[in-house]
Amino acid sequence: MPRPATAPPEQPPPAKRAAKYAACLCLLCRQAGHVLQSCPSLLQGKRQHKNSGLKLPDELEVARLSAVFNSSSSSAAAPSTNPMCQRCKNMDIFTAFTNSIPFTLDDKDPDHANRAKRKILQIRAMGPVLTLQLLSTCPLCCLIFNITYLTEDDLLDVTNPISGSKGQLVLVPAWTVNRLERDLQWSGYAKGEGPFARCLYTTVRQSPDEAYARTILVDWAMDAIGVEEGSGKGVPALGLKKVDPRTPDYNMISGWLRRCDDLHHATCKPALSDGLRAIKLVDVETRKIIDYPPVRCDYIALSYVWGGVVQPSYKAGDILPAVPATIEDAMVVTRSLGKRYLWVDSLCIDQANLEEKLVQIGLMSAIYSGAWATIICMSGQSAQSGLPRVGALEDIIPQLACEIDGRKMLATMPTLSRQISQSPWVKRAWTFQEGLLSPRRLFFTRHQVYFECNSVQCCESLDDSSSSFHCKSDDQRQASLDELRRAVSNNPYDTEMIPERILGRGVLRDPFRPFPKKDEQNEDEEDTFMKYMKLVYTYTSKKMTSDGDAIHAFSAVLTRLTETDYQRGFVQGLPVEDLPRALLWTHVGQSRRRIGFPAWSWAGWEGWVKPIFVKGARYVQRAKEPPLRLWRAGTDGHPELIYDFNPIQWVSEDPEELDEKGNGTGEEGESRDDGLGTSDVSGEEAEDSSSDEKDSNKSLDFASSWLHDRSSDEEVEKPTRRAYRAPRKVRGADTVLELARAMLDSEEPLIPAAKVDPNVLLVDGIIIRLTFKKARPQSCPDSDAEAEPHDIDENLKAHSERCLVELPGSSAKHELRFYGSNAIKVINKRNGKAQDFLLLAREDLYDEGGLWNALLLIDWDGDTASRVAVGSLGIDDPGLLASANAHRRFFKLR
Repeated sequence: MPRPATAPPEQPPPAKRAAKYAACLCLLCRQAGHVLQSCPSLLQGKRQHKNSGLKLPDELEVARLSAVFNSSSSSAAAPSTNPMCQRCKNMDIFTAFTNSIPFTLDDKDPDHANRAKRKILQIRAMGPVLTLQLLSTCPLCCLIFNITYLTEDDLLDVTNPISGSKGQLVLVPAWTVNRLERDLQWSGYAKGEGPFARCLYTTVRQSPDEAYARTILVDWAMDAIGVEEGSGKGVPALGLKKVDPRTPDYNMISGWLRRCDDLHHATCKPALSDGLRAIKLVDVETRKIIDYPPVRCDYIALSYVWGGVVQPSYKAGDILPAVPATIEDAMVVTRSLGKRYLWVDSLCIDQANLEEKLVQIGLMSAIYSGAWATIICMSGQSAQSGLPRVGALEDIIPQLACEIDGRKMLATMPTLSRQISQSPWVKRAWTFQEGLLSPRRLFFTRHQVYFECNSVQCCESLDDSSSSFHCKSDDQRQASLDELRRAVSNNPYDTEMIPERILGRGVLRDPFRPFPKKDEQNEDEEDTFMKYMKLVYTYTSKKMTSDGDAIHAFSAVLTRLTETDYQRGFVQGLPVEDLPRALLWTHVGQSRRRIGFPAWSWAGWEGWVKPIFVKGARYVQRAKEPPLRLWRAGTDGHPELIYDFNPIQWVSEDPEELDEKGNGTGEEGESRDDGLGTSDVSGEEAEDSSSDEKDSNKSLDFASSWLHDRSSDEEVEKPTRRAYRAPRKVRGADTVLELARAMLDSEEPLIPAAKVDPNVLLVDGIIIRLTFKKARPQSCPDSDAEAEPHDIDENLKAHSERCLVELPGSSAKHELRFYGSNAIKVINKRNGKAQDFLLLAREDLYDEGGLWNALLLIDWDGDTASRVAVGSLGIDDPGLLASANAHRRFFKLR
């Protein structure tokens, strides 16, 4: 028999329902009066398909993030005298600090999944996110609400119609030191043994079986809370400390700088140069503009956002009148730190004198590298904003605090990487090199002051006076690294043994002064070029007022790269020594043409440049590289040969004569010329040269924060590829090598005697002609994608669009990939039409004996070519390029 129908449960009237949830705080819209499940903001969300979670509009996501970041200024806060709700009483918050084992980076490793799952099961759950009632009347509920930020992924999970109800808000224990340095580890740290204090942060947990891999780490959490322990014997290091909302703690800041002076001689000492004698400074005692003193002096530099504030020009001897608030406050900080001189670009460079301005721009690297410290105004929208808690007391975000059972709980405040990602300062192009090249930086934010040198990071909310990590000298850190190297030599396959576990990674540490020193680590050409590409990637994401500053605002970085890695300099922002690969840059998204710069340089476009290597240009294989000669306009305007390479110099007929790098050797094992204008060296000279070109393989990892802005929670170490690979035997004659031999035997092209346009490159290289057709599916990841972490920044992946090429003499269809934001457009517009490409680089095609060819698609206007797109052609027989009309051509590239 059918069951009798039952009436649906009676719903409470709206007024009663509203009263029930009046004290509830919504984690989505950040308002009171309802739980997340009933939030009106959900009505603005959309589902990709019926079984997916909700995606909110971008503008609403930005507003949500801003609301949580500024939580203390407007969020609910119950008086500490209010009683806790029953759930918070039952939770016994203080035992969470003592009885739970901190969740660490080590727990994200699949090899440690079982241990991580055990930790996850011990984590305190607040309840299902959709129906969680965080009460505005409970002080602990308010504290947890204020430190919780639901990411876009969290929202997709908890609004999933199938599994969303399983999403729990949990309190995760962690080490406070990992708020500063996520990679830092020590013996026993994953087991809960260590000298540091603990904190709690919130995250969303779906199921214990998967949570260990998906749980964010403490450095990515918006905020965390800990117990104020005070100081003294037996108190853990890096405990929570009260931050005064009215003034910076100058004693603490001075202590950071003094300790750095005493301990960090190798990494943080200001770099003195003769160029400093050409700069001017502000004497903060007399307010007078002075020339740099005859005797070396300490000075503080200021990095800030101008924001359209126009100031008069000043000359040496001028007495400053009232100046914008940020500069006035910087003068106050300079005096408070016991220093007399301040460098400010708008005051110390005569803005009306173009000649002086260009000279000073050329000195930016020396100015910021030579500063005793650099003050960075993080929150200011203009020069009138002032430094928070110095002269500007508006919009200060006080530290979250709560007293429970007579014990004070405090918030750690957002991490430095989060502060940088949310700041107006990081969005401006000029400030990038200012922060990057300064050895010691003081970040003034609306929350607190942060300090980062090239060795450690500090903040006002964590007491580092007894921290063993912060009190290590360079010699002690070197000893720890030596011990690590010995351990690695005994167990070379242990990928967890990396220097960052001892040194930390930092946020804006100077990549040109890595620790240990360059001669103590190996660096290959790929690492050097990737370092350059990551710097370009970060820089091109930023905004500038004047297109004409595209190179100027990056000039200090290029100067430093010239001093450390690319001694032959740059042409329009591209390194001469790596010019073929540097021409293969691609954009992340849409771009806009800049006038005054060549189209073949990234400087000629406003747009974000991807820091990837396209197939064919990921490895340097000299014996496989195509012949190429390049000229630019010299100082007198006439052509100047800057790149000259022919692979025949590296090819040996006898495979036994190839060295381990795949390079041919001359008689008696002498190295051949690399074709870049460098001469052979041997003996002690070779050792010295090799030593100068080495660097830490991990020097690239300085980019983990300033490059990613922590856009992904996890970064997995990948083994460094060798820069050179021994060439494999090919199936038939190599058309490119045949053309290279012919180029050596033939006369050089007739170079025009007339002056050359500075935006033009003269090219003597190999052109091939291809006709391609669309393929389905078009979009494909790079073949290395399986080795990349699943949550890596999408901009770091070499996604490409695929099409097919038929070559006479081959029954196979060969794959041609286009990279960059215009890839689909190029394929659709030029499908089935013959196109010309400049061959710039080659590398082995997997293990099949073929090659990937890195190509530049070009359009012709007479004898002048223009850059269109970047591609890679995979062929299994290098001889097939003969059927692609491979030929030598001399032309102009604009």
